Amino acid sequence: MALDGYSLCPGGRNKKIRFCCPDMLKELEQAGNLLADEQFKACVTFIEDVEKKHPDCACLTAAKLLALRSQNQWDAFIPVAEAFYQREPENGTAISELAIARAVMQDAAAAISLLVDGFELPEEGKGLTAVVNAAQIVAQVLCQTGNPISGLALAKLLPAFMSSDEDLTVFLRDLISSVSLPAPLKGLRFNPYSPEYFTAKTEYDVLAAWVATGRWKKALTHLEKLVENAESWPGVFMSLAMLQLWLGRMEDAFATLRKFAGMSGVSQEDQGDAMALVYMIDRRNLRDEVDIVRWEATINDYDRALERMLSTPRLQSVDFDPRRFATGDEPGPKRVFMVLDKPFAPDDVPPALDNVPRQLATIFMFGKQTDREARLEITETLATNRESVMSLLVEALQDALGEVREPVATRTVSETLAQIDGRLRFKNSNPPTPEQAEQILQAYISEGGTLQTWWLHRSLNELDGKTPLEAASDPKYRPRLLGMIEMIEFLLPPQHALEATNALRRSLGFETLGPVTLPEADAELALSQLPVTRWHRVDTTPISNESLAGELAMLDLISEERGTLHFAKAVLERPLREIDPQIRGLAFRVLIDDAEDRDDYENAMLWIDRARNESRELNFSSAEWDVAELMVRIKQRNQPEAMRLVDYIMRHHKNDPRAMSAMQSLFVQMGLLNPDGTPTAFARQQPRQMRPDGVTSSATFAEPPMTPPMTMTDTPKDVPAADGNAKKLWVPD
Repeated sequence: MALDGYSLCPGGRNKKIRFCCPDMLKELEQAGNLLADEQFKACVTFIEDVEKKHPDCACLTAAKLLALRSQNQWDAFIPVAEAFYQREPENGTAISELAIARAVMQDAAAAISLLVDGFELPEEGKGLTAVVNAAQIVAQVLCQTGNPISGLALAKLLPAFMSSDEDLTVFLRDLISSVSLPAPLKGLRFNPYSPEYFTAKTEYDVLAAWVATGRWKKALTHLEKLVENAESWPGVFMSLAMLQLWLGRMEDAFATLRKFAGMSGVSQEDQGDAMALVYMIDRRNLRDEVDIVRWEATINDYDRALERMLSTPRLQSVDFDPRRFATGDEPGPKRVFMVLDKPFAPDDVPPALDNVPRQLATIFMFGKQTDREARLEITETLATNRESVMSLLVEALQDALGEVREPVATRTVSETLAQIDGRLRFKNSNPPTPEQAEQILQAYISEGGTLQTWWLHRSLNELDGKTPLEAASDPKYRPRLLGMIEMIEFLLPPQHALEATNALRRSLGFETLGPVTLPEADAELALSQLPVTRWHRVDTTPISNESLAGELAMLDLISEERGTLHFAKAVLERPLREIDPQIRGLAFRVLIDDAEDRDDYENAMLWIDRARNESRELNFSSAEWDVAELMVRIKQRNQPEAMRLVDYIMRHHKNDPRAMSAMQSLFVQMGLLNPDGTPTAFARQQPRQMRPDGVTSSATFAEPPMTPPMTMTDTPKDVPAADGNAKKLWVPD
């Protein structure tokens, strides 16, 4: 690393080295070379030796901190960062390094506060690189340690400083897609535009620029004054709440959102959006938490207890892998049971909501051990269901039941969310058809159904003990009810959510939600000011092709399912050659995946055929869509078509690296190949098969271990849960 006296101080001091450390060029170059060669341990040793003669050198301290961070030596890093900041609190590098230290220590508010101090340093542009780089690190740490709203807000600042950085684009995409956060929260935006009639518009427009460049404290101070003008534009409260959220001031943000929702002149839909944020950000704000409890009960006679449990219709034995529950020297249970609220219907009775049981608890049954009596461990029970579960056990086991211990709360959940989940269970021997499953779902969530009836008549703490029906006529409770309904809508199956929650709105005398019309002029601006939860209802006609494409990519990235489907269809309604082919490909993938998720293979094939035809018209390879069809045929268990497609893809797309990579991934999933590309034992044991053209093939594709769609059954297998952020089989450029 070549340095001279006119180089800017690498330690964050806004001066040249000749005015900072003029006699240490040689040492600085050596430290830089050690860092460049990734000799981090040697770099720290070298710097500590030099520091004995030249203490408090910002350049060396910055290099030392980088070396320590590169080795994840956080115990050593944190005190050095703290001492550096104490010496030079106006130094952007010192601020940045301490912000990283605070983030690692899981003090999110302090980390964000320090970074904002860095962005607000005087002499803008000098020393800002360290702050921007630290913001990228802190954003990632916050997203991984339970502060994703602040983390994403920091990450979204970065393009203002690194607009042409391709690595940043990848970083942002990966970070946003990996964060476990509801789509409405991922899609939060600060509104940089105020209406012409806002009496403080000039001041607002100035502070909007501060927000975009990380000067959040300065903007917050001014926003707190501008809310005095909120009567002319209540939306200023929403902007204030955004900054409070990003700065980690959650309680302030909740109070601001509630204040906005309670203002006169705010529409019912805006009230619902604000309160839904309060509930989504922290579901404890619903004040309907219920404990999930577990407890133990000893068994006086294991064999007699087992016999009685097996003969009790509401106790269903399930298959399981004992190794999954064994820990160290502690053996796993001998049996696992589901506790149901009603017995399964006979196999000759079609499944319907009134005969489908709900699971109330799980029971692990252990035999006698050297130091423990035979026992039952009852888990995953709502505290409100414990009495029902215990009554069943007492009745079923009688004198085989021994001492019952006091329950222990393992966690809390929202009772509303637990009710939405339903925990409906079906027998393997009597699963519902897709049509029956749809009818059961509709009966559960629709107007007059189980869920709506329960909620409308449920006394809720957030309503001061009133039921929604009792509270609806009081303006005080209207925003809360609208927010709760919107949150319920987000949690319901997307294809039925709006219809179901509009029924709730009608039951309470509220306006129902319908299509959203954008103005012909400034349609994109109007769209950007709407919460993403409304986008699935927007008339996309006035939106430009470019904006439509960009917003589809954004909706897909944040996993806003209804909006993504709506915009995907809108993209494919535009003329073929007016939309980027990659965006059209994304639209097709969205619609194909949705059809497959609903087991609607007929519609999936219609989209695949259309995508394939468009590719041919544009003289593009159809490999992606041939692979997509293969996946559909496998899910349909259509073995002849699957074999034909495998052969076709291997013949016609053998020179397409992405197609071959997709096929290899598929064969790994099917158990035919190891991840390194070698055949598995399963594949080697299979006989040679005839390909569709009559030629023998050494690769075996007949009867691969295709897995049917998972259902809630009485005999669940130990299948690992799918990673919600896992890549699709086909990953576009």
